[in-house]
Amino acid sequence: MSASFRLGTVWLCLTAGAGFAGGETNRYSTIAQRNSFGLRAPSAAIISPPTTTVSQVKIKLVGLAAVAPYKWAVLQIQAPGKPQTTLALKEGCGEGAVEILEVDAKTQRVKVRNAGSVMTVMFEDEALTQKNALARLQAEHQPLPLVPPPGAGDP
Repeated sequence: MSASFRLGTVWLCLTAGAGFAGGETNRYSTIAQRNSFGLRAPSAAIISPPTTTVSQVKIKLVGLAAVAPYKWAVLQIQAPGKPQTTLALKEGCGEGAVEILEVDAKTQRVKVRNAGSVMTVMFEDEALTQKNALARLQAEHQPLPLVPPPGAGDP
């Protein structure tokens, strides 16, 4: 082999290796510089989560229902700036900022989570509570009807 052939082979290997080793520039870089679609880098602005404060609503116990195995509470809810709504919620369920935790039909009390704080709600009208308790006691302890003894009413 001649010296010029060897020199040409070495030169060819060096130039070919330089192309694969990153010796040449990226031929697609001009596309990004043109930016024909108007692409922009993502902004580094920090988006803070919304700071909404959930205000407590006024809750009034209207009714109770205990149908095995479920217990329900009927509530009137007055949220600030909204019309009054009536909800019938099952124990363990909720709507908005109100969640029913426990319904106790015997004591007629409902444990409610209202905007994160736990509270107990009762009937506002104490006379209604007493009337319901009296009706329940009368239903449980019905006296036997009075029957006159035989021959007591005959003259």
